[in-house]
Amino acid sequence: MIERGARLRTYAVPVLMSVIAALQFWLAQMHALSPWKGAGFGMFSTVDSPGARFLRVSLVTHGSEVRVPLPRQVAPLVAEEKTWPTDQRLRAIAERLALGTWATTELQSPNAHYHDLFSRARGSDSIHTRLMFAPQQETAVMLGITLMQGDNEPPPRHKVPFDFVRVELWKAEFDSPSRFFTARRLQDISCSAPAEPRPPSAGAAM
Repeated sequence: MIERGARLRTYAVPVLMSVIAALQFWLAQMHALSPWKGAGFGMFSTVDSPGARFLRVSLVTHGSEVRVPLPRQVAPLVAEEKTWPTDQRLRAIAERLALGTWATTELQSPNAHYHDLFSRARGSDSIHTRLMFAPQQETAVMLGITLMQGDNEPPPRHKVPFDFVRVELWKAEFDSPSRFFTARRLQDISCSAPAEPRPPSAGAAM
């Protein structure tokens, strides 16, 4: 019995590692699991890490579309989607983005921000002496960046209307013949924006 138990322990670890490697290889080949995850077998033979995958989000309306950045609210889902893509997870991301309120954000240019710092520093010798030159005055500019509002933020001044949200998952690949990196789309899904509530009619109010 002792000899049999020793033989089992001898073969148990190699067999278990072989099963894990085979499962990870199958998931990576058939279900787009990143080779860098799920035990990481073959991770150094490919650039297909979660960091080499990215999502593109667009707000589409009347045949035009606006590319928007991913908000922090979906960061956990995005990390999981880049590691192991599934249709259900990508749809959950699209639905969350479709329910959000998107608005253009007024951002101050770097030169204008520096000018404000210079103006405030004039009353402080310790800071003023570090500023080598005074930048030209510049007002805040609208950079046209569209962001999704947070849950506790006030209603935006410039709300962006859209018909649906398109979310795409891409991954970077290295093309050996050309020695260039290329991007290939793995998934894409669209989710319609919720219908705006209609104001009550005069007849209904009576």
